[in-house]
Amino acid sequence: QLEVAQPKADAWDELASAEGDYAVSDAAKMLARAGVETGAQRLFNQLSEMRWIFRRGGKWAAYQDAVDNGYLTERPQSHFHPRTGEKVLDAPQIRVTLRGLERLRVRLGSLAVA
Repeated sequence: QLEVAQPKADAWDELASAEGDYAVSDAAKMLARAGVETGAQRLFNQLSEMRWIFRRGGKWAAYQDAVDNGYLTERPQSHFHPRTGEKVLDAPQIRVTLRGLERLRVRLGSLAVA
């Protein structure tokens, strides 16, 4: 069993040693490849249940604790209004850090076993 699991563990270690953050949908795909049963919408719901994110004006926002613990970040977003050409600020995008990915893999992976 260890021989079978070793390549997956090595791949996860390589990913976890990288730097950066990921959109929730991308994080859900990585967690699914690591054996965690989740998808983008399910992961948003799980993050909400874990009190990492909440709804503010219909958009997701990160709790400060999740940011302070290094699990999530928020990336500012904007677009140019098609008629006026003015820059319009959008709600920040929730991003999952590598530390957050590892925490989710351990926490959500244990739920599948239970």
